[in-house]
Amino acid sequence: MVMRKSIDLLIVVNGIFIGLGVLVACFSIRSFLLPNHFIDGGITGISMLCAEFFNFPLSIILFCMNLPFVYLGFKKVSIRFAVFGFVGILFFSICLHFFPYIYVTQDRLLGAVFGGIFLGMGIGLSIRGGGVLDGSEILAIVLSKKLGVTVGNVLIFVNVIIFSFGAFFLGIENAMYSVLVYLCASKSVNFIIYGIEEFVSVMVMSSKIDAIKDIVLHDFRRGATILQAKGGYHNTNQPILMCVVTQYELEKLKVIVYEKDRDAFLLTHKVNEYSGGHIKRIFKRSH
Repeated sequence: MVMRKSIDLLIVVNGIFIGLGVLVACFSIRSFLLPNHFIDGGITGISMLCAEFFNFPLSIILFCMNLPFVYLGFKKVSIRFAVFGFVGILFFSICLHFFPYIYVTQDRLLGAVFGGIFLGMGIGLSIRGGGVLDGSEILAIVLSKKLGVTVGNVLIFVNVIIFSFGAFFLGIENAMYSVLVYLCASKSVNFIIYGIEEFVSVMVMSSKIDAIKDIVLHDFRRGATILQAKGGYHNTNQPILMCVVTQYELEKLKVIVYEKDRDAFLLTHKVNEYSGGHIKRIFKRSH
């Protein structure tokens, strides 16, 4: 019974995220993009081009063009993913049809920047609710598995083609503004999904590894893992400390590490996703 209530609550929360995302994305398209003849990337961008060229309702084109990709998500990803995706796209199409046409600003640069920001917010909120507003994301996931490339590379390739057509049909200047919309939307999506606290994975190789480990555990209040490795040059055993810190803590950690050992070697890379462990829990407790 308790599990059933938790599942129902999760569905409600996801529905709220998707609904808010759809409304924000509709506001962006109807108030910033369409009045200035800008387009987005992905299936939404193709639909906007078709609506401009054939003078046909954007909502109907968007819904019809996304249906094959929802089916693809059902076959290749999961039923739940396809259902949430279908609900998001259906609601998105309906809202686009009835959302009022508001011309917020006559400045095309402001229209591109804020149109991209609001569009990214809408997409990000929908993703946090487990849905999608654009079938190109589903296509990118499937193709990345088949071709062995990243989802980002697939999306970039698809969008280069779309914006090239946009330059031909809408003019180079409108296409350039549309690229700006897409870049702003991408940054906004990342902010909504991952938040302001970007995490960084750090690997430290040092002869003072124990002292550095104590600082990570007690001063930074982070978990740490000691890996046993062997140096390729000297062929000696070399412990490696691995931990995850926020972007804001990285510079402080570097200063402390080099104070302990000037010959220390650090390797860092951004963490796009994590699950389990003590990262989030310790972060909240330390603040």
